[in-house]
Amino acid sequence: MALIISGIELPVDHPEGAELSAAVNRLLIGRDDVQAWRVERRSVDAREKGNPRLVCSVWLALADPDTEPDLAKRYAHRQVALVMPGQPWMPEPGAGELRGAVVVVGAGPAGLAAAWRLAAAGYRPLVLERGEPAEKRPLSIVGIEREGRLDPESNYSFGEGGAGCFSDGKLHTRRSDPRTREFLELLVSCGAPEETLTDGRPHVGSDRLPGVVRRIREKIAGLGGAFRFGARVEDFEVAGGRLAALKLAGGERMEVGSCILAAGASARDTFAALARAGVALEARPVQCGLRLECPQEEIDRLLYGRWAGHERLGPAEFFLTSAAGVGPGAAAAHTFCMCPGGRVVPVATEPGMLSTNGASHTARDSGFANAAVIAAVAPEDFGASGPLAGIEFQRALERRIFERGGGDYSFPCATVKDFLGARGGSALPAAPRNVRRKAADLAGLLPPAVEAGVRRALERFARLMPPLGGAGAVLYGAETRVGSPVRVLRGEDGQSPAAAGLYPAGEGSGYAAGIVTSAVDGMRAAELLVAAHRRP
Repeated sequence: MALIISGIELPVDHPEGAELSAAVNRLLIGRDDVQAWRVERRSVDAREKGNPRLVCSVWLALADPDTEPDLAKRYAHRQVALVMPGQPWMPEPGAGELRGAVVVVGAGPAGLAAAWRLAAAGYRPLVLERGEPAEKRPLSIVGIEREGRLDPESNYSFGEGGAGCFSDGKLHTRRSDPRTREFLELLVSCGAPEETLTDGRPHVGSDRLPGVVRRIREKIAGLGGAFRFGARVEDFEVAGGRLAALKLAGGERMEVGSCILAAGASARDTFAALARAGVALEARPVQCGLRLECPQEEIDRLLYGRWAGHERLGPAEFFLTSAAGVGPGAAAAHTFCMCPGGRVVPVATEPGMLSTNGASHTARDSGFANAAVIAAVAPEDFGASGPLAGIEFQRALERRIFERGGGDYSFPCATVKDFLGARGGSALPAAPRNVRRKAADLAGLLPPAVEAGVRRALERFARLMPPLGGAGAVLYGAETRVGSPVRVLRGEDGQSPAAAGLYPAGEGSGYAAGIVTSAVDGMRAAELLVAAHRRP
């Protein structure tokens, strides 16, 4: 047992060990009563502009552990809680027979976490990834960034590590699940920084995460798993209500015992294949908008004041919301995927289409901050029906973006002042290195209700944080791939109702948002598979 003391607030320049002092003071005990301690979580509270505070939680093990339950009960009102030591959990293997390989489709966070779970339980998973290994993906990424050359199978979305591998590597999640800690510990054991376990908003960085992903692959292989790259699934063969086989590009037919479907949110051809096979799908809302960029130092000065640049703070982050307008004219909007010290990167998986995303290296030192400003479009507003209607909505929007940028994978951009003033032509301020962009009129690019919501939000955000509407603030067209436009339905046993043995998981299947929640959902899918089947 141990104690967690939460909500400890400290000044930025607090002395070493102040966390322990604050914890023992709250418990009214002495330092000699503490056998061991560590900072469990640390975050920055910058809501009071210019006066940031550090907020942390402290883990304590007392010399007399018998006193811990009483202290937890006595000081529960002071954010003191008793915690038990966490133990990795895996269900007992079930009784079902596996009449083929255990396959994981996709080597993003959900697929890798699921394969790790399965391999550790002795199920020898085969991971099929349509793209390249993490160490080879940079060549394809350089191709689209610097030359406007798209590789449809290896890019910011496709390849080992998934979309998050080269687009920031943020690990923040609000969900409470013991698997989260297990996954973060896996990342640290494979090369992620130790602070991953304590930072309130942990971040690995798109320069460091590929090496972490490669070592996860090696760990899975060491446990009996295997990987095949350049292995795109083209069709799902369902017979008698059960998944029987996968058909790969090139004509190969692969019989499977069970399959965890962890394809990413951009795997549009995979969703079409599922629909052809009769797998139950439903359309989800699509969130879209513009990506906003401004100088990072202006955000730091606004939120941190004289503490800007302090080593304990790092570059400042923000999250802002705007309610819907009166009547149907403007949708509610909010910021998403804020990348401090990052840059805007091109997302494309099909020729003639373009979207945005944000990325940053471990150091977060580009000098620029960016965040998407997005609003939701409901399925009934797509202009078409059916479970794949959201995909066609995205495609139509991405074609307009591509054309407005000149047709060479350059971003169409405008200053915030021009966009809000409904005028164009202003010169764009400096951009981060290797970002291809062109001045363009962004009016009419988004659906009317989304554009109205984004305009209303930007006006509000510029009042709250003037740098977001200042001379250095630029808008990129446009963000389209926020989560999956499709949900692959599953029952309480984790399997597709129409295709037993198929376990949809992760963000692409419509059950997560981001690296950590996708990984946790992949682990959960692996556990359900184990609980239903004997080891092969």
